[in-house]
Order: sequence, then structure tokens, then C-alpha cells
Amino acid sequence: MIHSLCISYTFWGSNPARQFCHTNQGELSQGATDGLYLNLSVEVKVPVVVTTVVAVIVNAEAAAVMEVAVAVVYIGGVVVVVLAVVVVVEIVVVAVVVEVVAVAVVEIGVIVVVVVVVIVVVVVVEVVVIVVVVVVVVIVEVVAVAVVEIGVIVVVVVVVIVVVVVVEVVVIVIVVVVVVTVAVAVAAVVVEVAVAVSVVKKY
Repeated sequence: MIHSLCISYTFWGSNPARQFCHTNQGELSQGATDGLYLNLSVEVKVPVVVTTVVAVIVNAEAAAVMEVAVAVVYIGGVVVVVLAVVVVVEIVVVAVVVEVVAVAVVEIGVIVVVVVVVIVVVVVVEVVVIVVVVVVVVIVEVVAVAVVEIGVIVVVVVVVIVVVVVVEVVVIVIVVVVVVTVAVAVAAVVVEVAVAVSVVKKY
């Protein structure tokens, strides 16, 4: 009677499976049926897993300041000064993308599944627009009111009227847009070990 140990193994589904047998009388071919067999079959599958971590931060700021004397108008004795001051536009854009890995390990019998990769895209767009317009109107009006004679003295009474009008217009516009995207991707590491033991005894 021949005693033998046969090991069948496959990697990545190779077909046919490779088999090696050793007996108490040396090597035995795969097709031999005489004797006592211990058949051990092992299959291992380990796919490649790629994980990434991405962090992107973008800051963009634009500002403009403008001081302009718009007009100086003389109308007779009236002086009008219109001054527009300060126009500021500020735009801030922040984008953050973060990808995090490692979520769960699941065991189903002898199959181990590692589920990895989840995540998160947060985009914050903040637009701040500040417009400050200052309008200064200066009106100087000179009016000769009266001529008064006191004896030989002539007095001219002059009335000066100064009117200052300041108009300040402030416009603030804040727009905040928040976009949150949760993306779930699944990458799996599958380690499958199938063990088959068969004993055949033939007399």
C-alpha cells in the first residue's frame, strides 16, 4: 500500500491547478489511485490596493481700491465737488479636498474583505464684495446782501453760505456657497484560503 501527500495549489485562478504529490515510495503522478491520499488544496488571491490621500487648498484674493475725484463744477458762485472714495472688491475662494482610507474589515468564513477609501470633498466659495462710495458735495454760495453807508463808511455785508453734503453709500454683498460631496469608493483586499482535505483509501 502506498501512502502519499498531495498538495494542489493555484494562484490567481491558474488553470489547471498545479499539484505535487510525495509518497513513501517517492513521487507519485497526479493520476495514481492506489493507496492512501491526503489532498490539500490552497488558493490565495490578493489583489493590489491603491489608496490615495489628496489635500488641495486654494486661496485667491483680489482687491481693488480706487479714489477718484469725479468732478469739480463751478456754477456761478457755487462750487460743487463730487468725490467718490474707496471701492473694494475682495474674493476669497477656498477649496479643500480630503480623502481618507480604512473603513471596515469583514470576515466571511475564511474570506477576509478589507473595504477602504471613503470620502469627502468640501468646497467653500466665499465672495465678499464691499463697495464704499463717498460723495462729497460742497456748495459755496457767495451773495452780496447789502451795501450800507454809515457816514462816509461804506460797508458791504457779504453772506457766505457753505453747505456740505456727504453721502456715503456702503454696499456689502457676501455670498457663501458650500458644496459638500461625500463620495464612497470601495477597494477590496480579498484573501481567500480554501482548504480541501480528502482521504481516499483503497484496498
